Amino acid sequence: MSKKWKTLLPAVLLILLLGCDRGDKVAVTFQIQAPGVAQEQPLYLSLSHPGVPMPGKRLPLTHTQQGLWELSQQEKRGSAVEVKVFKGRRRAEAMDSTGVELPPMRITANRDTTITLTVRRWSDSFHGPVLISRRRLQANEWKLPLRTGWLVRIGDDSLFSSPQLDESQWTRVSLLNRRESPLKFIGVVWFRLHVMIDSSLVGYPLSLQMQQQGASEIYRDGAKLFAYGVIGASADEQQNRNDRNPRPLIFQRAGEHLISVRYSTFQSFRRGRFGSPLPFDLVIGDLQRSIPARVHMVRSSSILQLVFSVIPLSFALIHLLLFVFYPRHKNNLFYAISMLGFAALAFVSFADVFMTTPMPFIVSLILILASTNIAISFSMLSVYATVYKKLPWPAYSSFAAITFIMLMIVFFPRLRDLFQPVTFILLTLGIADMIRLTIVSGHKKKNASWIVSVGFALTLLVFAYQFVLFAGMVRPIGNVIFVWIYGIPILAVSLSTYISLNFSRTQKQLQTQLVRVKELSEQALLQERRAKEEEIQRRLLLADNERKTHELEEARKLQLSMLPRTLPDLPFLDIAVSMRTATEVGGDYYDFRVNDETLTVAIGDATGHGMKAGAMVAAIKSLFSEHSDKKSLTHILDHWSQVIRRMSLGNLYMAMSLLRIDKDGLRIANAGMPPALLYRRSSGRIEEIVIKGMPLGGAAKFNYVQKEIAVVAGDVLLLLSDGFAELFNENNDMFDQRALEAFRAVAEQPPQSIIDALNRTCDDWRGARPQHDDITFVVLRFT
Repeated sequence: MSKKWKTLLPAVLLILLLGCDRGDKVAVTFQIQAPGVAQEQPLYLSLSHPGVPMPGKRLPLTHTQQGLWELSQQEKRGSAVEVKVFKGRRRAEAMDSTGVELPPMRITANRDTTITLTVRRWSDSFHGPVLISRRRLQANEWKLPLRTGWLVRIGDDSLFSSPQLDESQWTRVSLLNRRESPLKFIGVVWFRLHVMIDSSLVGYPLSLQMQQQGASEIYRDGAKLFAYGVIGASADEQQNRNDRNPRPLIFQRAGEHLISVRYSTFQSFRRGRFGSPLPFDLVIGDLQRSIPARVHMVRSSSILQLVFSVIPLSFALIHLLLFVFYPRHKNNLFYAISMLGFAALAFVSFADVFMTTPMPFIVSLILILASTNIAISFSMLSVYATVYKKLPWPAYSSFAAITFIMLMIVFFPRLRDLFQPVTFILLTLGIADMIRLTIVSGHKKKNASWIVSVGFALTLLVFAYQFVLFAGMVRPIGNVIFVWIYGIPILAVSLSTYISLNFSRTQKQLQTQLVRVKELSEQALLQERRAKEEEIQRRLLLADNERKTHELEEARKLQLSMLPRTLPDLPFLDIAVSMRTATEVGGDYYDFRVNDETLTVAIGDATGHGMKAGAMVAAIKSLFSEHSDKKSLTHILDHWSQVIRRMSLGNLYMAMSLLRIDKDGLRIANAGMPPALLYRRSSGRIEEIVIKGMPLGGAAKFNYVQKEIAVVAGDVLLLLSDGFAELFNENNDMFDQRALEAFRAVAEQPPQSIIDALNRTCDDWRGARPQHDDITFVVLRFT
């Protein structure tokens, strides 16, 4: 090749590369028309690629003329992008005329394109009732934060929850801004929000999830629904609580409703330096999705917390022991401290799902900053210690710089947004320094030092990838959003491998005359490692079992909280109840409602037991609270059956018996429950009240019937689930008709004695055989 071509070849290749790159890019221009938005009010585009969750990259638009903003973006030809429009620092979202967020615009960049969009309404200025519909919930991934349209007033008055209240003296606020507190107060403040329920959600099981820093009570249309913590007159009396578990909520009519929040806090400083600046965050969602999502979050966080804390912790313990027995190798100490930092960082990062009070959030933030500092600084120190016999000044300067940055972030909250960018810069500088150390170690003939350098560089690259992933610059691989945690085992393995090799080489040089002793020590070390690994696995299994037991116990407590805490006190009735579940979460249910000395009794049995049956019981509890004293019993059963059928629960049904009792007698309607047993004291006979009916949620239309039964003083009525008659003993014999005789034998006793006797009969019959179905008794003695 001639000298001339050698000179021109780089220029030709550069032109070809630039030409290919230009042809592979297209210009996408966005024109946003926003009448009524001031010129100084900035508009932003949130741009994301499919698979990357919104919001993505935040791109500012340029104001070109009155009411018009523009942005031109270069995209790869054929790529797809999703775009949403926001206004101002509060990130107010563009909305349509009904108050629903505009869906993301999806654009395929095949050629130069201009997209024009007109926005007339924004989420921070929409003053109508907040629309809640199935379509809107689905568009927001079945979770709708209630952050706009709130009216607020400082002070405490029980009338503030009334739908008829005059709101002219109330202040309108938006909870969109997470940087500045919308209110500064200490004590009690009321929030009111008008919502419009679409007909698609009538009778549909929704959920409410509350995140807060104080204590609160939630009201719907003036009626109290839930309490989170206890509101007190002072900080000592108040009990703050942040309960993330979803609570069931069902609207029985479409149209406008009022949601009121009575909120109180005496810890206003927590909204300044630490924690969220908002008083609370109320989210409405789909109950059938919220409960499994919460369970999945707790389970996955527990697993990640244990796994990624135990891995570095085990390495830390091993190398700390190596340093104790051989202090000359300070890289073992630096490495152990670094792994302790990573273990603490992993443990705290996944601990927020278990926190129920504000103080742990403050502590976790401090621990995250401290553990990040320790992990990064001492990792670099361990690398320096493997290359140099005496640590150079850059090793100490990096530790001092990282410590200074972390302290600035702690004491100056406004700098907290710089945490990720500064960390990214430090990681980039660390990568460059690790490359330099690899070259230095090669010159010093430390052939194995490349292991630690490559491992540290890979870890830093993982952290850098996490940063650009959060910034929306790249698409996630396999929809995995949190990838930084996987850098910990990479670093742990690489550092441990190199330090172990270096330690082994040193020991061989020092103990050449004690080969047998060395072999025995290596065998002991191997056995110790195996024992530690087995102990780690045992602890993981034990922790997983304890976590599952705790989850089931919490679900059991939630179900028991749905049962009546006290029994009705009526002059003409003595009542006793009992429920024994086959598992932690059962499917049986009973309830009472007294209205004008008329008692309404419900007893039901959901198909199966466990978490699904518990969800059915939660829905029935809400329906009973709304309809127990309305219309006829057959009308109530028919309405409940339609509601359950609309819930689309598959093969999950609910057997139910309803009774109304007053001084004149009783009326009973049945939907698939076993016959009630009525003991006539005058004759000593047992009557079976047989009313055939389909379980709720079954046939599309079934005509339920109602019977009127005359009772006199001394008669005893036993309501029971099918678990009593269908109880099996060790010989696989069913109790069956023996149930009637067992009741006859104790019918003259008081109600509680009857139940105790029947439960003893159950235990004697089944013997050592486990109980496979829930058993519930309700005994009513007429006086």
